[in-house]
Amino acid sequence: METREDRIKELETGIQKFNLKLARLEKRSRKFGFSRLIIFFSGLSLFLISFFFLTQIFVWISLVITVIVFGIATGIHNKIDEGIKKCKIWIAIKKENLARINIEWQNIPERVLPDIEKDHPFNFDLNITGKNSLHQLLDTSTSVEGSMKLRDWLLTKIPSEETILKRQNLIKELIPLHHFRNRLILNSNLSSVKKLEGTKLNDWLESKSSLKEIKTILIILSFLIPVNIFLFILFLAGMPAYWNIGLLVYLGTYWFNNKHISELFEISLDIETEFGRFSKILEFLEKYNYSKAPTVKEFCKSFFEKEKTPSSYFKKLKRISTAISFQKNPLTMVILNIVFPYDFLFAFKLEKIKTELKELLPKWLETFYNLEALISLSNFAYLNPEYTFPVILKEKKLVAENIVHPFIPYKISIANNFSASGNEVTIIIGLNMSGKSTFLKTLGINIVLYFAGSVVCAKRFEAGLFRLYTCINIIDSVTDGISYFYAEVKRLKNLLNELKKENSLPVFYLLDEIFRGTNNLERLIGSRSYIKAISGLNGTGLISTHDLELIKLEDEINSVKNYHFKEDISDGRMIFDYKLREGPSPTTNALKIMEKEGLPVERRE
Repeated sequence: METREDRIKELETGIQKFNLKLARLEKRSRKFGFSRLIIFFSGLSLFLISFFFLTQIFVWISLVITVIVFGIATGIHNKIDEGIKKCKIWIAIKKENLARINIEWQNIPERVLPDIEKDHPFNFDLNITGKNSLHQLLDTSTSVEGSMKLRDWLLTKIPSEETILKRQNLIKELIPLHHFRNRLILNSNLSSVKKLEGTKLNDWLESKSSLKEIKTILIILSFLIPVNIFLFILFLAGMPAYWNIGLLVYLGTYWFNNKHISELFEISLDIETEFGRFSKILEFLEKYNYSKAPTVKEFCKSFFEKEKTPSSYFKKLKRISTAISFQKNPLTMVILNIVFPYDFLFAFKLEKIKTELKELLPKWLETFYNLEALISLSNFAYLNPEYTFPVILKEKKLVAENIVHPFIPYKISIANNFSASGNEVTIIIGLNMSGKSTFLKTLGINIVLYFAGSVVCAKRFEAGLFRLYTCINIIDSVTDGISYFYAEVKRLKNLLNELKKENSLPVFYLLDEIFRGTNNLERLIGSRSYIKAISGLNGTGLISTHDLELIKLEDEINSVKNYHFKEDISDGRMIFDYKLREGPSPTTNALKIMEKEGLPVERRE
């Protein structure tokens, strides 16, 4: 089995290889830049010598040779510069992946997205979105929509077994296809894909269709042309010049209806260019060989439907754009439209493509954005081969073996085991810095990954489906006049309401040091009462605390279990091993430290 160290070595080797290639290409680019200057000035000198001292034939020969040689050199130089651009993107991709493995936040790009709801059940407590978040760690999307798609998956409130299994199957096929994943990211970067909203292409697709009007005018003009030709033939045969009237009717019809096509022609080149940016990506997905990934092929089938592929529409748009460009010359426009309704024919073709693309393009882009989110999750699995796919259970249960937090570098992370079932309430005792909060977040963030369809940071993970709810990092609000304690009370009240709801999915809750905003006596009374209230409701979860009195609830309530994080003293310092253990904490090392430092400690008998 490959390891994380294998991935690191592979990435470092790749960076080294592309850096060497980049250096060679940059050296060649400088040489060709200098060569182009030599060709230009040599050609100019040859032209001037021929012009002043030789015959005219030598002038033209020198000019043609210079243009051809300079054009060839420019073409080669452009290809070298394109290679440089690709190398830089490859290096950036590999460096970002290396940063993801080593958890180097400063080297992982952060995507700024629109804000989400403030009262989300777990987002802010578990650092799912924002700076130094799970979303930032995972996101390799090049489009805003793809990034938002991944964010939505990570913020899933009501998980679906069908959705999870579908994503897991796709991700499993995508994991070994690292060349496919990186190539798609490369092509997306080369195309500078940004969100489609607000672009001319989107405006064109959403604009009112003039297909019926243009079709009607095209039919009228197509009827008038043969009539005018017939009248002109009759005129040549000696009949009166009735063709003049027909021509005026034709020109009048064209002139008064020109509004339907003038603006369309102005943006035709922009439409072709912008669609071309997307088509390069979609064409890659269209032409890729999916022989080793049948599930991914089925997922991408909209890209290669017969006669409705992205490449076929791009070719049609390119042909129409080329045809439209001819009418920009006034003389050509008059000649083409006198004998044939040239403008309205191609306007009709463009509007027809628009009607078809209005249905197809959103479907293509939606598939692409979903694929970007899937690639982010499969890249995470590829970089962390020790992680595993969770198993979905039918019962209300969670079993985790060697579970760790994805934000802690793997080499220094401490793995723990944990299990809970039914309506169990797990109370975790431990001092500050012993690992309580981190363990709660470890469970929570892995449940988020589970719901998104991703691998989880564990050797084994089996769980039912839950509604995840947390109360860990409570933030008071000065502007809203809400104190820390009142904000916590509101949060816990919301959880109680969720637990009382009739729902097929139980709640999995994670509560850290509840009622810490009040005094010790009230905190103990409130905590005992709250734990008793939730112990028989539709959910299971963990509550961390300092209050040793709460461990007595295990003797009063069958569904309560005690766990603890242990600490030891070495050379007068508190040492934590961050290992979760069953049962109540047996130590009072905090008192020993206080005594050692000369503080008065009154021990109870």
